Amino acid sequence: MTQPGSHNQYNQPYRGGKVYASQGNQNIYQQTTVHPGVSRKGRAIAFLVAIAVDVAYFFYGMMSYTGGASNAGDMYRAIGFLVLLGITGTLLRRLFRSY
Repeated sequence: MTQPGSHNQYNQPYRGGKVYASQGNQNIYQQTTVHPGVSRKGRAIAFLVAIAVDVAYFFYGMMSYTGGASNAGDMYRAIGFLVLLGITGTLLRRLFRSY
């Protein structure tokens, strides 16, 4: 149970929306404008660019594969590709979670 006089207010507007607050009988009105963040179109473009980078890096790694006794370079390229793939997956998740 909350104590008298202790009120919590939680506002969560959409992008570009406004939050209005009234505090008790004082008739104080506050207006806060929430600035728009990255749009869904911007996230889609970032995802498509990341896919293009992934494909280009995959073909670079495929063409430079040595298959020799010392495959340290191949391992570094594979790790780099997996990191890029993880970043692309994160961008895809953010694209689908945006409203």
